[in-house]
Amino acid sequence: MRVLTLWVVVNDNDLYELKEQRPLIIPADKLPIRIYVKNGFHLSKPFVISQPLTENFFIDIGCEADNERLWGSILTSSLLFVVFIATHLQLFIIMANLPLFYIIYKFFFNPKEFITIEKLVRKKKTPENKKRNQRYQFP
Repeated sequence: MRVLTLWVVVNDNDLYELKEQRPLIIPADKLPIRIYVKNGFHLSKPFVISQPLTENFFIDIGCEADNERLWGSILTSSLLFVVFIATHLQLFIIMANLPLFYIIYKFFFNPKEFITIEKLVRKKKTPENKKRNQRYQFP
């Protein structure tokens, strides 16, 4: 089940749904290209490509409350709440709420950094990697 849906906006005209673990191909017809990501409540800082591209360009979209973190916090809170029910120690009820308070803080009080866009940098070929790749080449 998907909890958080992200949308990629290109040049304030084109809207693409960002699917998890799937690449999104954006045509680079007109320069500059202004890309930002939104989820309905938050907007990322704009990412601008102003120079012509000679090869594929990869960017990484990050979100503070992605599905794994959200479900992880819900599971952790539930387990700590069950421990509180069994032991009646107040410490566990406080600890059970901390993961959810953290996500609420990131969602409502830190909106500028909730969604991030970063350029992925290719690893440079080193002589060690080149030798490793040559070993496994087939004729």
